[in-house]
Amino acid sequence: MTQLCAPFASISPIPVLDLAPETSKSKSRASDAHADVTIIGAGFAGLTAGALLAKDGFKVQVLERDIHPGGCAASFTRATPHGDFRFAVGATVAAGLEPGGILHGIYAKLGLHAPGKALERVMRVHLNAQPVEVSSNRQAWKTELMRAFPGQEAAKLKFWQDLQSLADTMHHVAKRFPSMPFKSVYDVLDTARGIHLGVPKVLLSLNKTVAQLLERHGIQDPAHKAFIDGQLLDSMQVVSNGCALPNGAYALEVYRFGAQYVPGGLSSIAQDFAQSITDNGGTVHYATRAREILTEKNRVVGVQTHARAFKSDIVISSAPVPDTLTLLGNAKPAKLEQDFADKAEIWGAFTLYIGIQESALPKDFGCFEQITDFNDAGILENFLISTSPNWDASRAPQGFRAITISTHVRAANWFGLSDIDYKAMKAAFGERILQRLEALFPGFVAGIVHLEMGTPRTFQGFTLHSFGRVGGIPQTISSANLNAIHHDSGVAGLYLAGETIFPGQGTLGVAVSGFNAYRSSKRQLIKTKATFKRTSEREVQVDL
Repeated sequence: MTQLCAPFASISPIPVLDLAPETSKSKSRASDAHADVTIIGAGFAGLTAGALLAKDGFKVQVLERDIHPGGCAASFTRATPHGDFRFAVGATVAAGLEPGGILHGIYAKLGLHAPGKALERVMRVHLNAQPVEVSSNRQAWKTELMRAFPGQEAAKLKFWQDLQSLADTMHHVAKRFPSMPFKSVYDVLDTARGIHLGVPKVLLSLNKTVAQLLERHGIQDPAHKAFIDGQLLDSMQVVSNGCALPNGAYALEVYRFGAQYVPGGLSSIAQDFAQSITDNGGTVHYATRAREILTEKNRVVGVQTHARAFKSDIVISSAPVPDTLTLLGNAKPAKLEQDFADKAEIWGAFTLYIGIQESALPKDFGCFEQITDFNDAGILENFLISTSPNWDASRAPQGFRAITISTHVRAANWFGLSDIDYKAMKAAFGERILQRLEALFPGFVAGIVHLEMGTPRTFQGFTLHSFGRVGGIPQTISSANLNAIHHDSGVAGLYLAGETIFPGQGTLGVAVSGFNAYRSSKRQLIKTKATFKRTSEREVQVDL
């Protein structure tokens, strides 16, 4: 990350607010206290598992600390003198909603229509002063690669062909919801459903990095590498020198399978899944914080909140692993604790939420813009800008746009500060980003009518993630795939989902983790009910 810049004087008249959680009364009812499954967290992972289980006829209760669903993909509304702005909590491009995509498949299983407007121009990356147009069209993308990164054209084309080959296999497997690392025969069988001719090549690349593939092709282009590093940092939480090759390949090629803008933002997907749960007889309890995962003899029996216990045979925690361990208290399994301790540090995020006059933006300003600045030592700055289109009236008043900007920060650096130092650090980070935006898009700052900033402290307050960590475990060789954290916690009846569980972060990753938790929970519930039925039948025969 770059050093903090000097104060940017021109932003001083703009009101800067710190995000604070709103409150609301829980809609819990006493009759809902017992269910087949209790789910902690109404983010994408928890809602995926809950919606699928409810659709299959199981009684589901979801406990969500916030007053609306979505977790890190939620949205919030701010009333201003110009009208209401609806901001996405995180800046994220939608993927997987195209026919055959992961999220499209989940929507189909729920009997719902997948939303999303397809994007051919996915994003424009501002690489120092060089614009790079990222397209979902493969041929257009190859043409742009040759234009944006001249020199060593043959080697670069071969490099991207190798990425595409790996990504095609990863995409084929991911759509069939693999389960790793292998802890049971079910994991092997579930993963085997994704068998593909390219699997041997993927297996051979598991212990290689994206940087090693660049080196193998002899590519020495700092701009080309900086572009790749910026994309990987945003999606895999790690640059090419550390990113596991098959995961990096999928991240770099995922938009070629399809990219979308979702009207209303990604929180619309969360709302669809939450509504599906209630439509199928489940309950989503908002403003309801899990305080403890209840266990008896190393088996879960429910979740305790401040007010009461929610009993169930299965618990799915979509909270990050360290926070799930805290909820388990003395019942936490040592292996799970050690598995997480061995993983790389999780990042935090610094975010800006901006309401802006549309006239302050260039005519070609897209839904997604990324700024990646670099020098010979590597990336200096990397942030994604997510902007509502002028046709999405649910996000901003006419003539205005809603913008979310997100960049990586070391989460722990934002804690242990005095209020004065915290506010100064926060202001300097925001000013630095605005300065860069003003330099790239003159007149940007003058068009701002509303500005808020979020830090890891803010995310901790909203999501309850310890230290406000978001984005999941960096997808390094030692943390990804066969070295990832499995969704089976090691405590009977407790399954895990979310960005710290295989296959990792992002909407697609957490959706797969939620599906895996759903699949294992369903098997366990069917087995338990079958055992109960056989036991009951024997008791009846004895009574007779």
